[in-house]
Amino acid sequence: RPEAVVLGGVRQQATILFADIRGFSDLSARCSPEALVSILNHHITVAVEAILAEAGTLDKFLGDGVMAYFNAPLQQPDHVLRAVRAAWRVCRSVEASHSRLPPASRLQFGVGVSTGEVLVGNIGAPQMMSFTVIGDAVNMSRRLQERAREGQVLISQQVYSVVRKHIEARSVGEIKFKGHPQPEPAYEVLAVRD
Repeated sequence: RPEAVVLGGVRQQATILFADIRGFSDLSARCSPEALVSILNHHITVAVEAILAEAGTLDKFLGDGVMAYFNAPLQQPDHVLRAVRAAWRVCRSVEASHSRLPPASRLQFGVGVSTGEVLVGNIGAPQMMSFTVIGDAVNMSRRLQERAREGQVLISQQVYSVVRKHIEARSVGEIKFKGHPQPEPAYEVLAVRD
């Protein structure tokens, strides 16, 4: 019943994870398309497995990046911690997988995690829509990811305040986010406690 699928959604809390491969553009200038796809698929597969292990919802692939969210469509009371564990697992699992790759093919992700109220639902046009999340927390997660170095997980102040008893972290100072009048504190995850 395609007529039953409509544009729109509901507001709710969600935690968003963006992970992007560092150095992929440089690698693409040195590799054949076939080799590049093989390297990309390896790294994306490792990231996807880490996200799914924490019951995250895969949203989309963005070139050499992945977007996922937690607490939608099913509720997860611990969605913030799940997202941070997934982000940490993405970076550590990729590092562990490097033993199976030649040195020139070993890339790492930079990851950003933010949480907040978003609109969850079908976004797009009547002809083509995607079930996704939209809101400031999505943008903040993307900006944190853009600042993250290889193998680094950056989280927002809101995420840190929820998970601080479960992680080791250090402040990386304040980051200016587009649309925010004041810079916002951010933290690097140094370890996730069992």
